[in-house]
Parts: sequence; C-alpha cells; structure tokens
Amino acid sequence: MIKFDFKGAFCNLGFDIKDHFRRYKKYYLIFSIVLLIGLITGMLSGFKYGGDISIETFHDKVLVDFLCGQIGIFPMLLRRIFDFCILFFIIYLINLKRFLCFLNYIIIIYQAYVLGINCAIFINLFNISGIINVFVVYLPCH
Repeated sequence: MIKFDFKGAFCNLGFDIKDHFRRYKKYYLIFSIVLLIGLITGMLSGFKYGGDISIETFHDKVLVDFLCGQIGIFPMLLRRIFDFCILFFIIYLINLKRFLCFLNYIIIIYQAYVLGINCAIFINLFNISGIINVFVVYLPCH
C-alpha cells in the first residue's frame, strides 16, 4: 500500500509565517499607515462633501449600475476583479524600476481614498441601510 506523507510541506508553515512577519514588519507598518491615511481622508471628504451627491451625480459607473439595479453583485464583483488585475499589473510595472517604488504608496493611498469616500457616500445616500450595504456588498467587492 502506498503511503502519502504531506507533513513535509506543511511542518514549518507556522514558523515561516512568523519569520516572514518578523522580517517585514516595518513594511507592513508603513503599508498600514498609508492605507489608514487614505481611508480616513476619503471618509472625511465623503462626509463633508457627500451631501450634494446623488445617484445621478455619482461618478463610479459600476456602483451606479449596481444601485440602479442594472447589474447584480456577481457582475460587479467580476468588474472589480478586472480593475484590480489591471491595478496589480501597473504596480508590477512600477516595481521594475527601483526609483519608482514610492509611486506604489500613491496608488495605495488613492485606492484607500476611493474606498473611504464610496463608503461615506453609501452611508450618506442610504443612512442605516447604507451601513449594511457597505459591509455586505461594497467591502467584499473592494
């Protein structure tokens, strides 16, 4: 009888993850700070200027189509995945040159800003149900 031993592939997995986080904790901290700056800025901008925005003046085409009922959650998810694939390709191209690596943080700040402002606009447009929509619909797609 053949015995399959999968222990060799996974025996040091916990140590490898701990070693990885220990080695790169400075980069994760910088990434988290940059992400929070963009998210908080977007939320503050959305709550400050979001009162004048309606579904007709909202600029995110995918969200407008979803909120108007023209597309469902799955096509919205597929469009977001396609957008993120393009974004990751751009980040990869930027990382090919060492002196352009700081531009990745600008892209991360922009994406966090868009996430924050869209969440704030959801909450401004739909009040309590907007909070539920943010957690159930928008955050899993983003």
